[in-house]
Amino acid sequence: MKAGKRVGVADYLLDTTVLIDHLHGRQDVIVLVSDLVQQGNRLGVCCVNVAELYSGLGEEERVRADRLIATL
Repeated sequence: MKAGKRVGVADYLLDTTVLIDHLHGRQDVIVLVSDLVQQGNRLGVCCVNVAELYSGLGEEERVRADRLIATL
């Protein structure tokens, strides 16, 4: 493996609350997540967080949640 190359491990695992707040447009959370990405950090989620995010969402929110999860 090349020196400096990172494989498969996220620097930050996002909590369900962060995902929900991001989905609902909370600006401080959006800025935090964007800053982490711009700093070169890899963000991740676990299957429990994804299941919690999707539970109780309506169809329109599910589409937005799909886009959010796809970017991680």
